[in-house]
Amino acid sequence: MDRRVIATLVLVMLLMLTIVHSAVAFIIAIAAIAILIADVWSIESWGGEHANSTKKSSNTIDKVNAARKSAKQGRIDKVLAEVQAKGAITNDEVQALLGVSDATAERYLEELEKEGKIAQVGKSGRIVAYKAL
Repeated sequence: MDRRVIATLVLVMLLMLTIVHSAVAFIIAIAAIAILIADVWSIESWGGEHANSTKKSSNTIDKVNAARKSAKQGRIDKVLAEVQAKGAITNDEVQALLGVSDATAERYLEELEKEGKIAQVGKSGRIVAYKAL
């Protein structure tokens, strides 16, 4: 649990005790307030925990995105290698090769087509294949 949350809970409990036992509880409550203020001040004066955690999480997200992009490119390269080896490939063959959905296979083939590495043969349906250029 965060130190600020704990300090706040202690403060609330001590303020409730202040009503019952005024002198000792009041001194302890003042000490808890001082600790809370010092903690907040030190965090803010050094750039804050939040700035570091945001930077860390952003760095982690960048790493995850780079890994996903690399994995995707690896699958697309595998499709291109298969097309070059066989001369042509269909959407169903890409699905079987990579274990992906119809839509994902279509996206990979469209990306390769857009890059000018393969060309679509046929207009639609089961007769569509893609050949290497």
